Amino acid sequence: MKLKSFLTLLYSNEKAKYFQPLHRALFVSPFISRPSSQHNAVKIPWPNVFADGDVEKWIRDFELNASCNGIKGSVHLVTALGALLTGRARAVYDLNLESNQALDYEHLKAALVAEFSKEGNGEKAS
Repeated sequence: MKLKSFLTLLYSNEKAKYFQPLHRALFVSPFISRPSSQHNAVKIPWPNVFADGDVEKWIRDFELNASCNGIKGSVHLVTALGALLTGRARAVYDLNLESNQALDYEHLKAALVAEFSKEGNGEKAS
C-alpha cells in the first residue's frame, strides 16, 4: 500500500485523532506551522530527539512547542513525545506503554523525570 493511500485510510478512521500528532512528528518538516488561513503563521521547531540529559528542560521545550503547534490532550502529547524519544528515555516510554500507563501524559512525564533524576541522587540508572 502506498504511503499516501495509507495516510488517507488512517485519517478517515475514527481513531485518526490519535495518530495525527505522530504523523506530523514523523512525516512533516521539523518546522510545523499554523494553517495558511491564519494571517500570522509562526513556525516553531521541534526540540531535538531526547536520549539523555536535562529531561525537565527538554520537557518544558516540548510542551511549549506542542502548545504552539496545537497539540492538546494527554493521548496526543504522549504520541508526539514518543516519536521524539530514544535510548533510555524511549525505554521508559516503552515500559509505561507495556503497563498501559503511557497514555497518561502526566504519569509518563513523572516517570521520565524520576528516571533521569536518579543520576543526581548518586544512584545508578538502569
